[in-house]
Amino acid sequence: MTNSAQRQEIVCHDCGKKNKTRGGYDRHRDAKHNNQREGLEQVQQLSLRVLAEIIDRAVRCVKERKVFAENLRKELSNYSYEQLQEDSNELSAIKAIYEGYTRNGDAEKFYGKYHATVTVNTDSQSYKL
Repeated sequence: MTNSAQRQEIVCHDCGKKNKTRGGYDRHRDAKHNNQREGLEQVQQLSLRVLAEIIDRAVRCVKERKVFAENLRKELSNYSYEQLQEDSNELSAIKAIYEGYTRNGDAEKFYGKYHATVTVNTDSQSYKL
């Protein structure tokens, strides 16, 4: 009798990382190599409209999905996004970080740079989510 749930290592052909499960491999590919997959649409330049769509989609996803804590979902219901000015420092910083992400596809670096640059230096009156 063979165990159909035998584990085998799945190796990423881009970087050689060994994954124990298919789900782990898929998460790794999405986080590290998402922009390298074939058939992806061309990356858009980050504009005010694109930024607003990204934020709206993220907030809607958190509010609708039951995997997030209820208090977080309720808190996000109280937030509103005030669109940035085209020449603002915040938008310039976000554009630079976004362009770095589109080049290397590393979501972890994107989030780290975003929180280190934007959330720390943001004036709460000029940029609210």
